[in-house]
Amino acid sequence: MPYFLFQYTPHRPDFPNHLSESEEVALKAHFDYLVQLRDQKKLFLAGPLEDASLGIAILQCEDLAEAQAIAVADPMVMATYFSVNVKSWRLSIHQPFLT
Repeated sequence: MPYFLFQYTPHRPDFPNHLSESEEVALKAHFDYLVQLRDQKKLFLAGPLEDASLGIAILQCEDLAEAQAIAVADPMVMATYFSVNVKSWRLSIHQPFLT
């Protein structure tokens, strides 16, 4: 099954500083959504850059259509707090014990 890179870009440069209440709710829902995808064995890894200018997730999906459907259903994307770009990704080297 192929992998896909999700690139999440926040809607403003000072995100996640000074979150509104609705942003906090959506961000928690986003995290819960990613945990759900992990539990479904779809999410390989996820997290933001240290400066929070970009978040990434690697998911294993049947095809690009499934990956895009997952991306647009993300609560932060639905709330338009994040834009998301989905690209096909090839796993070349990994360490199975890496956590």
